[in-house]
Amino acid sequence: MKKCEIRIKGKDGKFIHGQLQSVALDTIEGKDGYILSSIVDGTVGKQLGEELQKAHDTLESIVTERTKELTRANVQLTQEINERKKMAEALKISETSYRRLFEAAQDGILILDAETGQITDVNPFMIEMLGYSLEELLGKKLWEIGTFRDIEASKATSSELKSKGYVRYK
Repeated sequence: MKKCEIRIKGKDGKFIHGQLQSVALDTIEGKDGYILSSIVDGTVGKQLGEELQKAHDTLESIVTERTKELTRANVQLTQEINERKKMAEALKISETSYRRLFEAAQDGILILDAETGQITDVNPFMIEMLGYSLEELLGKKLWEIGTFRDIEASKATSSELKSKGYVRYK
C-alpha cells in the first residue's frame, strides 16, 4: 500500500487536504489487475495541525522574549551585586581607617547614642585621661561620669543637639 499527502480543489474553490492510499490488486483468474485507491479527508487534521503550529510559534515567540527579559534582568542584578560588593569593600576599608584614627587619636573621643545619650564607644586616650575602664564607661550617660558640672545644662545641650543636629559651645 502506498500513501501520499494530496491537496484537491473542490467545486466551491476550497482546497481539501487528504491522504491518497492506493493498493494494486490481482484478479484470481490471472487477468489484468486493478488499483484500488481511496482518499481520506485530512482537511480537519490539516487545519488542526496548522493551528497547532501557530500556537507553537506564538509560544516560542513568548518564550524567546521572556528569556531576553530574564537575561537583561540577570545582567542588571549581576551588576548590582558587583556594585554592592565594591561598596561593601569600600565601607570596610573606610571603617578600618576610621577605627585606626579613633584608636590612635591623641584627643579623648566619646561616641554617644543620639536617642539615649549613653556612651557607646570610647577611644583609648579618653580611657587613659579619665582613668575609667571601657566597661565602666559603656552605657553611662555623659553627666553620670561627671564630665559636666551642670547636669541640667548638659541635658539641655543634649536636647538641642537632637533637635538641631548640631551644638555650638561658647
